[in-house]
Amino acid sequence: MRPGRINTLPIWVGAALTATVLGCVIWAGLSPICDAAGACAPRWKLLANAPANELGDTLSGVGSVLAFIWVIVTVWMQSIQLQLQRRDMHAQQAETRRMTEATVVQARIYQQEQDERAEDRAGKELEALVDRLLTSAEFMQSWDGSGPLFAEQLKIKDEARRFDAVLDRMILEGRAVLSRVAGGEALLRLTPDDARQVALYLDEIDAIQPRLSRADRIWLTKFELAQATKVLDDLLAQPALWTDATEGP
Repeated sequence: MRPGRINTLPIWVGAALTATVLGCVIWAGLSPICDAAGACAPRWKLLANAPANELGDTLSGVGSVLAFIWVIVTVWMQSIQLQLQRRDMHAQQAETRRMTEATVVQARIYQQEQDERAEDRAGKELEALVDRLLTSAEFMQSWDGSGPLFAEQLKIKDEARRFDAVLDRMILEGRAVLSRVAGGEALLRLTPDDARQVALYLDEIDAIQPRLSRADRIWLTKFELAQATKVLDDLLAQPALWTDATEGP
């Protein structure tokens, strides 16, 4: 049943019961009553001529019945109104939950987009750092005077393979040089600027890893970054290898 019909139903029921009670009162008032002599008269005439207290009791009784009917109608209407209010409240709560869930989903989507943008920016920074590292590596010289340290490695066209080859060469050659220095062998003294720059780029690549996407972090695990960084730092800490004393990058 529609809400409008539910709200008016108690009123119609109360009106019907009121009409019934009044109809009974009218019927009783019009019905004749006869005395012992056989004289008959409508009851309302007897009531009209009755003492005031009897008339008051009769009207009070009729009024009490009508009041009872409308008290029931009022309680009925209030219960219906409460049901409608509870229904509206539940509907509002459901709508609030839906809006909250939608807001949470939108916030997650927005945060995901922000994270993806940040990871994309970090990925581009990584590409730039690798490129700058390889550029600086072009100028690093060999301690035996044979020319550029990474001459063969830098000829590789694929950047990832070129980066990997440079790091491997740095580790192998660096360990060999450190071993020779430890053995007291005198080597050429080189300017440390390019080596310091490569070490700086290695540190920046390591620092940027937490901001990278998972795919980029996995990609970096292919390279011996930690070992290359340690070897280069150890080389920079050897004053005998450089034209000016240094304790690190």
